[in-house]
Amino acid sequence: MGLDNGIIVKGVTRAQLPRFYYPFDEDFSEGEVEICYWRKWWTFRNLIIDRFRWFNGEEVLEYRLSVDDVRYIRQLLIGYLHHPKQFESDNNFREFKEVKGLMRKHIRNLQLLARWMRHNPDKEVYFYDSY
Repeated sequence: MGLDNGIIVKGVTRAQLPRFYYPFDEDFSEGEVEICYWRKWWTFRNLIIDRFRWFNGEEVLEYRLSVDDVRYIRQLLIGYLHHPKQFESDNNFREFKEVKGLMRKHIRNLQLLARWMRHNPDKEVYFYDSY
């Protein structure tokens, strides 16, 4: 087993969302659309989890995201995009050149997601943590 993390929107279909790049061809659960997916990227995961522990003081498998949280995650990715050596030092599972394009797609997805969330504040967006 390994570490899997991602961002999902609950209670919607792909047709109700902006034109995202989807990490998978199909959704795994009805009513849940996956927007981003990361595998075995422990340092990135820990930076995100540390932010949520500060807010709720406990460790859970899903964290409901605010627009600010989505922007925070996007900024983390932008930082890695601009500092490939840091990415490679923090991620021994993949090389930067393998994920550079995917990272750009996730950054775009998160920008669209934050905008969409501002117009749909009743919708639930989660970061999931599975290992």
